[in-house]
Amino acid sequence: MLSTRTLQAFLHVLVLFAMAFIPGVGLTFGTPDEIFPALMALPVCMIFLWLFLRSRSLPVEDRKWLFYLSFIALFIRVLIAFAIFYGPIDRDLFGEDQSGYDHMPFFLVRYWQGISPKPTFLFEGRSADRIGYYLFLALQYYIFGPSLLVPRMFNCLAGALTIVYAYRLGLHVFGRMEGRITAMWATFFPSLVLWSALNLRDIWLTLSILVIVWHTLLLRERLSMASFTTLLGVMIWLQYVRPYLLVVMAVTVLSVFVLSYSKNLERGLFLGVGFSVLLFLLYYQFDIGKQGLEFVDLEKIEKFRQGIASVYSGKSGYYGDIDLSNPLVLITFIPIGLIYFLFSPFPWEIRGFRQVITLPEMLAWYLTIPFIWRIVKQALKEGARKNLALLLPLIIISFVYTLGSANIGLAYRYRSQVIILYLVFTAAGYVQWRLRRYKRRRPVMRFTLPIKRSA
Repeated sequence: MLSTRTLQAFLHVLVLFAMAFIPGVGLTFGTPDEIFPALMALPVCMIFLWLFLRSRSLPVEDRKWLFYLSFIALFIRVLIAFAIFYGPIDRDLFGEDQSGYDHMPFFLVRYWQGISPKPTFLFEGRSADRIGYYLFLALQYYIFGPSLLVPRMFNCLAGALTIVYAYRLGLHVFGRMEGRITAMWATFFPSLVLWSALNLRDIWLTLSILVIVWHTLLLRERLSMASFTTLLGVMIWLQYVRPYLLVVMAVTVLSVFVLSYSKNLERGLFLGVGFSVLLFLLYYQFDIGKQGLEFVDLEKIEKFRQGIASVYSGKSGYYGDIDLSNPLVLITFIPIGLIYFLFSPFPWEIRGFRQVITLPEMLAWYLTIPFIWRIVKQALKEGARKNLALLLPLIIISFVYTLGSANIGLAYRYRSQVIILYLVFTAAGYVQWRLRRYKRRRPVMRFTLPIKRSA
């Protein structure tokens, strides 16, 4: 475990390198119109992260350590973002949908400036499922300028914020050491770094899941208007970013309130009923959740799977033609699909550059599975309340993404959105393993009692 002083030194080196690398690369390979808006957005991100880390809910003994780690995460992601943006490889190689997110928001900016009519097509069809992200990007362009690097700076901020929530979840459910290890792994985990450095929704969806799970755990133990408001706000945000995830998280929250019983069963039932009534009102008054419920149809999921299995990356599709409406086929597919969701791309199926660079991460990920299984088995056997409260979201989200994945690349992206929840269990299993190993190796002290001999 890296100490606070080590993290401080590493951050200083990273900042000095960034001060030379970012302007140098930007002005050499880019234009001032690209680099200067990004350099204005980056200090805003740093100030927001600094204010967020001053929260009183963070333990005093780890606040400084977490401060340095979060800023290290931010600058690592910023450097990777600049390297990918100005590097020799195609910047859209890791996510072809970046191009749409880069340019579609400009229609909204021109409309706000009075230059062009309202882009109604962004509020219709599939574009309506991500209009929240388009508006968020358009606001960034409007404030800082039309630089494609600006959204990447804010996505790097989202990546740094996930470190804080990774620490909080590990600390709350298991303990201080587990929280620190989870945060450390999340800082350097390659897929989390990558999706933070690109202009994609993925890192914001990861952060949304963590925020919802965190405040759900707080509410099941203590009523808090701040937690309830934050939980509701993020749920509404999902309606305009990825509608079906709103339904998934609503089921997750209700499951945690009702099934993962707390010390106060009445509070859990009250929260479950109250949350259900509120969602019901939002649905009938504002159509919140209406788009998401359209995905709760196995036939639609089947058509979606067929599309992504045949269109995306050709040979990386799997089981795209199965009939999910058949209960027997569905039950048979779930374990197979879960294996693909958790472990693909498999080393023997790697084809192309994008899959080759995932190999080190996948090998490291395979090593974490025994630690995860140790804690999951323990949680199911002993019925530990906090463990189950975190295990339920993990199971529900993984199950839904298993059904929706029929392509190795998409499964890899989906898995990254819940990978931090897995890392929390990994950290707990790792700490238990180290403790048992230490106890086995610790020498046994042998004491000899003096025996008084008789004359």
